[in-house]
Amino acid sequence: MTFILLAFVTGTALFQLLPVLPEPAWFAAAAAIPLFWVSRLTKLLSALLAGGLWAFLFAWLQLSQAMPFSLEGETLIVTGTVASLPKQTSTINRFEFELETVQSRRGDESLQGRVRLNWYRFDGVLLPGQRWQLQVRLKRPRGLQNPAGFDYEKWLYSRRIRATGYVQHSTDNQLIGDADFSYMIDRVRHRIGSEIEQLVESQKSSGLIRALAIGDRGGISNSDWEAFTRTGTNHLIAISGLHIGIVAGLMFFLGQWLWRQWPNWMLWLPAPKAGAISGLLGGTIYAMLAGFSLPTQRALIMLYLVLGATLFGRTPVISRSFSMALFLVILLDPAATLSAGFWLSFGAVGVILLSVTGRIGRPTGWHQWGRVQWVVALGLAPLLFIQFGRASLVAPLVNLLLVPWFTLVLVPLILFGLPLLSFPAAADLWAKLTELCVIYTLVTIEWAANISFAALFLPDQPLWIWAGAMGGIVLFLLPGGLPVRGVGMLLLLPLIFSSPQRPPPGGFRLTLLDVGQGLSVVVETARHQLVYDTGPAFPSGFNTAEAALLPYLHSRGIEQIDRLVVSNGDQDHAGGVAPLLKGIKVVDLIGGESMAVPNFRYCRSGMSWQWDGVSFEILHPDGSEKFHTGNNASCVLRVVGSGGSLLIPGDVEQQAEEWLVERYGRDLKSDVLIAPHHGSATSSTLPFVDRVRPEYVLFPTGYRNRFGFPKADVQQRWRDIGSKLLNSAEEGAIQIDFHPESGLGRPYRLRRERRHYWSTSWNE
Repeated sequence: MTFILLAFVTGTALFQLLPVLPEPAWFAAAAAIPLFWVSRLTKLLSALLAGGLWAFLFAWLQLSQAMPFSLEGETLIVTGTVASLPKQTSTINRFEFELETVQSRRGDESLQGRVRLNWYRFDGVLLPGQRWQLQVRLKRPRGLQNPAGFDYEKWLYSRRIRATGYVQHSTDNQLIGDADFSYMIDRVRHRIGSEIEQLVESQKSSGLIRALAIGDRGGISNSDWEAFTRTGTNHLIAISGLHIGIVAGLMFFLGQWLWRQWPNWMLWLPAPKAGAISGLLGGTIYAMLAGFSLPTQRALIMLYLVLGATLFGRTPVISRSFSMALFLVILLDPAATLSAGFWLSFGAVGVILLSVTGRIGRPTGWHQWGRVQWVVALGLAPLLFIQFGRASLVAPLVNLLLVPWFTLVLVPLILFGLPLLSFPAAADLWAKLTELCVIYTLVTIEWAANISFAALFLPDQPLWIWAGAMGGIVLFLLPGGLPVRGVGMLLLLPLIFSSPQRPPPGGFRLTLLDVGQGLSVVVETARHQLVYDTGPAFPSGFNTAEAALLPYLHSRGIEQIDRLVVSNGDQDHAGGVAPLLKGIKVVDLIGGESMAVPNFRYCRSGMSWQWDGVSFEILHPDGSEKFHTGNNASCVLRVVGSGGSLLIPGDVEQQAEEWLVERYGRDLKSDVLIAPHHGSATSSTLPFVDRVRPEYVLFPTGYRNRFGFPKADVQQRWRDIGSKLLNSAEEGAIQIDFHPESGLGRPYRLRRERRHYWSTSWNE
């Protein structure tokens, strides 16, 4: 039975790799499952097929109810319910909204389900369960698509979000009803979170306490999350199996001890069974406080399987409980395998089981605890590298100390103190003590995160190398007497000694990253790398340097930027400079407008250098007053190698283009051009188009951007001279190799090359 359940889970996971959704006729394959339920092999194959069909049914039902393209950008009047804890900052409220009715200018629309909304400058109070009528604009799930970047579209699909959008300022926005009983839990969570925020002075401490008490991580800053990630302690912050296990374990022993104080009760119900009931109750209540998030659902299923066996007088078989928990999680949510947390949580349990199976003379005490941390860190390393491109080197030691601290002190202190919120004097004392403990916890984590070798980044590798590494670690974790452990070390060698392929001398690689309405370009030669612009940053704290640029650089094994060129000071070009400088070494920085950063230099026409047989030259600005500020101050960079040429003009407009045409004339001719000013109507003038005459024009724009870039007439000018047009909003990140022998390579368009069936572009 165990292998059949695992086959079902495997089938579900394999389905998620499909680039397009199959035709509904494939559902007929379900009829073949009973026919092949004969031998062990055919049963496994049938379970594999059943898992795939189960995921197919979930996907088909969800995507068949997708938002029509015709509603994108249209003003809609919707009614529905606030279906999550709102995340509130000084300028924005972000929340999930369960739709009831949708009206467009044509009348009622059939769109149903959950959407994710931003409400800017709303000075009222949003509460879970409130029913509102809102005027909104929506778009289908859409996110940036970059190598090694976070897949926002996949995340939205796994959470069953039908659309994203924002609330418009309108008199139609009205509160039309209050919560019903189904939102009572979220109301309680919101009230607890609000009281914690009022009692705890430090915002950082308040954010961590709310995360551990009610699963609300909205108060944790990006910098704090980075510290948790570098130290491998983020699993301690997100309520999951560890936390549910802590509470259930404490309640189990407490319930068992209390039950034994009345011997007559044990005649009716044995103390272990009373403890199991207490543990299940405690774990369930904590999962409710966490909003029954997906990680808590997984933990709760495992808890019910283990303690349920105790309750019914059965000895739990851990491997069977493990596979049954996997199966039940997938049965409830076939998209769970898209979540990194799914693989990490079950992976941690799996490697622990693997490490203790078949051993004699097991270590005890701190020795055993330290070994568990080492095994989990080693076993999960490949998954962490695949999912995030890095793993923490200090995690075993940090978790060795902090897991007991969270288990025995911090989590019990927070949870068992929540009833005190009803008593002001006791609540104030509890808040001060808890805040003190949290402050010392955060100081410890930040100290560990600042260690230079805290995190290890590994470049992206082919799938066969990762598969070999995972197989090698599995063999290495087997008992010491088995000879195959040595083979495990051999399987790790390709991962240790492989490195990303670099361009040959005389050639270079262009990568236009998908940063929305902004610009970020990476140019790599055989031994050097240049970054042109860093993309935008936003008041919410989100910036594309951390979301797209740095992950890409790490995936390429790049440890320093030899030259950073910041075309101009606009936030869509320079917004990510500060986080980039913090995240990676930058040897030299030049820009078109003044910047308050160390060792800054202005870019000036005539600057030139050579790297690995590739020439770089700044064509503009000339330092004159008329090109001192604004878009026309942009650094214009031309790159020439044996395989072709590239021109990056930044945000230059008509005046600067005229100057370039007059000064360089036909020397502006380039094979690839990054479109000036994102394809605005004030750029790409006819003389400039005629002089550059590129084979490819790349437009760095955001999906459905408010400026309407690239403008239709601008696109037509480039088409008229025979240029091929590519838009990052449609293609995702775009890569082109300039090879010294074969010349200009075929553009690699990430959104097309790595298609997923849930992607907006392919399911119209």
